[in-house]
Amino acid sequence: MIKRRVVELLEKYDAIFIGSGLGSLVCAAYMAKAGVKVAILEKHTITGGFATSFRRKKWEFDVSLHAMSDCAEGGQLHDVLQELGIYDRLRLEKTEILYRCVYPNGSFSAGSNYQQMLRELIEQHHEDANGLKALINEFIKLNDELRSMRRGLPVNSTIFRKYKNYTLKQMLDEFIQSPQLQMKISALWGYFGSPPDELSAIYFVNGWVEYHLYGGYYPTDRSQSISNLLRDLIISNGGHILNRRKVNKIITEDGVAIGVVTDKGEEFKGHYIVSNADLQQTFRDMVGFDKLPVDYAEKIRKVEPSCSTVQAYLILNGDLRHDYGEEAHEIFIHETNDYKTLADDLLHTREERLPFCVTYYENIIKGYRDQGKSTVSIFTLSNYDDWCDLDEREYETKKEESLKSLINRMDHYYPGVKQKIEYAELATPMTVERYTGHYKGAIYGSAKTVDQLLENGVNQVTPIKNLFLVGGWTRNGHGYSGVMVGGARLANMLLLRRRRQRIKGEGQTIC
Repeated sequence: MIKRRVVELLEKYDAIFIGSGLGSLVCAAYMAKAGVKVAILEKHTITGGFATSFRRKKWEFDVSLHAMSDCAEGGQLHDVLQELGIYDRLRLEKTEILYRCVYPNGSFSAGSNYQQMLRELIEQHHEDANGLKALINEFIKLNDELRSMRRGLPVNSTIFRKYKNYTLKQMLDEFIQSPQLQMKISALWGYFGSPPDELSAIYFVNGWVEYHLYGGYYPTDRSQSISNLLRDLIISNGGHILNRRKVNKIITEDGVAIGVVTDKGEEFKGHYIVSNADLQQTFRDMVGFDKLPVDYAEKIRKVEPSCSTVQAYLILNGDLRHDYGEEAHEIFIHETNDYKTLADDLLHTREERLPFCVTYYENIIKGYRDQGKSTVSIFTLSNYDDWCDLDEREYETKKEESLKSLINRMDHYYPGVKQKIEYAELATPMTVERYTGHYKGAIYGSAKTVDQLLENGVNQVTPIKNLFLVGGWTRNGHGYSGVMVGGARLANMLLLRRRRQRIKGEGQTIC
């Protein structure tokens, strides 16, 4: 029985996927449903990349998901999940308050009805009413064009030419003057990993519209359920998912990718190779820069990674809604109205000054935790270089200090909450690197800056024939929606190639 399985696994596949992040899972699911023989090789013991859960003692925590955008009807991710037949099985709960922003002189809650939110903002900022309306209209037009472009439809290139070199801050300055209103509109910037004066306006607009027009959702059974449903779909359609298989090498012959070699010495042959690993692992380590065109190798070397994170996972004896009147599940806390210091604070990881985010899961899913207990995460951005050279003792000391700092900052806004903590765990940039392999612990793939936007970013098609990319390092974008929609896009492209090859009668493979 064992020998039969080994022989089966060493046959040639039509598509081999490196890593089981959501980009790989969605792409492989589409292809498996179409009859393509796929295999996913994953170094970790579980499937899903960032879309996983982990356990500490009796507690289960979601690794990364706070809420997922683009899931309402009309959203691209909604369509992907429907096409794969898993939308209803996810049991998504819609959050009625997308987030609450806290500032030195007040707070603001963004409801799920963006028209109502817009009216509330206009009431609060009469002087910027016309500019705000114009800005949101521009957001929607720009996003419509981006969606059309990704579908291969004709686009109004004028709007892209205007904004492709704009930072978010530059775009905001063109329409609204109030610094506090600008901070309310840009509250989600932390989910892109670059401050507003560095973040590409187009990247931000895409995410903002997906979230405010197509909703924020959370699966009842945590993000692991997304990965599990995709995994089961792949397996039920004849695909293979092999854990504890780290790919060390992509085999190429005459500029064509033909297979991979794992750390166990196993060799898997495939017609297509799809990498969900980061760019440095894929091209520096697995392919070799010497096998790439010189200009492409140089481009890959220069890709700037996003920042990393420190994130605390807490179990509380208590209830933020009952004890503190907190109705939102996502609370962005800014302790300054000054954007100017953000880039420098992030560069030098001044955690005591960077904005941070509190996520309270019981306000999304009732009964998320046992009665009387609740789950909180505290998230802020961090710099990998501040962690990577520490020895074990220094690392543990810094980790303890960071956890204490995050808890104390939260306690300032929820007095006494630190006395309610039953369990606390901290993830650092080194945690991200260890479990995902991402270069410099990058949580969003490549940095979402103007210099790496769209055509300046990395395409899913590579100069190595039959080698393709999915994930947050490509120009499709990052986050759950970005990587899943990008995975669907690549699958459709590869399946179209399959159909064309069948029509032409080229080759013997089904791809």
